[in-house]
Amino acid sequence: MIVEKNNFFIKKVFFILEPFGDLQELKNKYDYIAIITDREISDKKDFELRKKKTSIIDIFPDKDRIFKNFNDTTRNEVNRTYKNKDLSFFQTKFGENFFKDCYIVYKKHEISQGRLPDRIGNFKEFIFFGASFKGEVLACSAVYKAKSVLRIKNFSSLRKNKSDKEIIKIISAASRRIIWEICLFASEHGFGGVDLAYVNLQDPAKAGIDRFKLGFGGRITDDYTYVYKNKKVIFLEKIWKIFLFLKAKIMRIK
Repeated sequence: MIVEKNNFFIKKVFFILEPFGDLQELKNKYDYIAIITDREISDKKDFELRKKKTSIIDIFPDKDRIFKNFNDTTRNEVNRTYKNKDLSFFQTKFGENFFKDCYIVYKKHEISQGRLPDRIGNFKEFIFFGASFKGEVLACSAVYKAKSVLRIKNFSSLRKNKSDKEIIKIISAASRRIIWEICLFASEHGFGGVDLAYVNLQDPAKAGIDRFKLGFGGRITDDYTYVYKNKKVIFLEKIWKIFLFLKAKIMRIK
């Protein structure tokens, strides 16, 4: 999959498990380049390498075989969602019902993590899988096709925006059910795997999300991301970090 984005006068391109051509020509054309691959590349000049681990759920036509690979907690949480009549699950594409609701959840989630959200137009090639409770979208995941697998771009939820403990429990269970729905979709459409994206087994701060991902019984493989940023991107990223720092400081004063 090849994705081009234009954010705030920054031209970006992402090559996800795809041939990428001449790198110098790309650097002349784009401000930001990301190459995601399952192997190292030879020409690394001006690129930062982010070698990470990723978890891939193997998908089979036999759906029970997929479900049996989940750990007990994940299976129990998924099963619990079927008993909640106020919960509903859906998939949506650009321009369809719930798409904007999913984007709003994604945007709030990214801002809460101190990250700059992508524009809604950049999700035209993605499918959102989501969960709503009494009509409110609480969690979602953006998914795209990358060769023989479905790759998850992000997990987003309103968990940090909710104070009700019961709602937080519902979001936790619904988030696992969303992954199960993605697995069912992958099985029905002949995909060989669902890539849950990065796992960081060394960072204690990531223990919660890693525990969530590893609960689906995926196999751990290497993932290589090569990133190029020109001077304009580096400068704007510094400005954004300063803005977030000042915003947080003002909020503490209030």
